[in-house]
Amino acid sequence: MRNDIGAVLGWKFNHRSGVDTHDGVITKFPGGMPSDADILLWTQEYDAYIASTKYKRDRAVQYRSRMPLPLQLEAIIEQMQADKDAGKIMVPAMENVLSIDSAIKKNNNAFDH
Repeated sequence: MRNDIGAVLGWKFNHRSGVDTHDGVITKFPGGMPSDADILLWTQEYDAYIASTKYKRDRAVQYRSRMPLPLQLEAIIEQMQADKDAGKIMVPAMENVLSIDSAIKKNNNAFDH
């Protein structure tokens, strides 16, 4: 039996009351103890879930910031301006962006008829 069976059951059954474990052993379960096949299936589902969400959890920790959103946006804009000034990126003029946006909207409206 896995030592983290409590985590598996908590995940599978949303930490509902009436489910207890001790040292990796299920000691209480509503409706009677689950079969070894059920436990194996739930454990495989849990392991698959953990593996499939690892990248997302790792990235969340990496990009977590206590900086308020307006300050984050300001920092991004400043970095983009510095990159533009250094010739690292090309940023289209705002009037070109607006004219492209207008053309797209005009073209999309042609299909509304």
